[in-house]
Amino acid sequence: MNLNLKEVGKRIRLVRKSRYRTAKAFSEFLGLSERHIHNIESGKNLPSFEILAQITNEFHVTIDFILFGQKRGLVYEENWDALLNTFNSLSPDGRQTLFHIAKELLRLENKITGGNSE
Repeated sequence: MNLNLKEVGKRIRLVRKSRYRTAKAFSEFLGLSERHIHNIESGKNLPSFEILAQITNEFHVTIDFILFGQKRGLVYEENWDALLNTFNSLSPDGRQTLFHIAKELLRLENKITGGNSE
């Protein structure tokens, strides 16, 4: 596996924008200059391990995803239990409807962000 800094930067930018953070707010959160964020997002610099850890914790993504674009495992989010309980409380028809709504939402998000549907 080769590490492509431009692709790493694109994924970091995608993750940042998914939470509607400006580069300025993102740089303040990470304790970096906006210029450094720009250099990371444009593939000129690789973030340190500490910065990668902050990003993965804040945005609930894996380091594998940031570095290689791979989704090797799920990251637990606090609301998953509530979501699963809600899903399990639905009728079979309700579950099917929710599944179709979620697929449509994913399609729309991917269209907006340029991602791929899974």
